[in-house]
Amino acid sequence: MKTETVIERFLRYVSFNTQSSEDSADFPSTPGQAVLARQLADELRQMGLEADYDPQSGCVYSHIEATCEGRPPLGFISHLDTSPETSGENVRPRFVRALSAITTAATYC
Repeated sequence: MKTETVIERFLRYVSFNTQSSEDSADFPSTPGQAVLARQLADELRQMGLEADYDPQSGCVYSHIEATCEGRPPLGFISHLDTSPETSGENVRPRFVRALSAITTAATYC
């Protein structure tokens, strides 16, 4: 089975219709946001993490324990919804490679 790349995963995520609704009193404001949230929680669990989707708030909760002593915690926070001004339906994302490469160096521990 082929391992999905980060780019492939991102392009799949942005294909979900998560357009928000200003007329809704619900959280999340549209069903597509809940579909993406449940998908993210399922994928986190498949990766071996504890994950929970709270349908009351529309939030996904998970964490990764620190692997380096003395390092500060790291958190990720993101919106699942997109602007109500533009349709999120039938989005066909694509990735265009840049002409120049960007390199970074990282020290983990």
